[in-house]
Amino acid sequence: MLLDSNIVIYAAESACDNIRIFIAKHHPVVSVIAKVEVLGYHRLSGENRQKLERLFRLMPISSLSDEIADRAICLRQTRNVFGRCTYRRHGTGS
Repeated sequence: MLLDSNIVIYAAESACDNIRIFIAKHHPVVSVIAKVEVLGYHRLSGENRQKLERLFRLMPISSLSDEIADRAICLRQTRNVFGRCTYRRHGTGS
């Protein structure tokens, strides 16, 4: 079973014990893309980041490679980086 990034986010919230129980019981997998989406959010607070990182350590991650995931997380944290990349490559973008 593969978890969506939104389920991972909800699981880190204190009011969602039932999701954490489900994860502990069923041992779902999370994709590296979900990890990038969740941890790459540029407005993620330090406290929430720690909670989410602990949660990711509990689940197997279907990944490309850790190096690629970490780089993608850094890129996602930089606002509008993809717009700048598009502009440089195609002469368009913001």
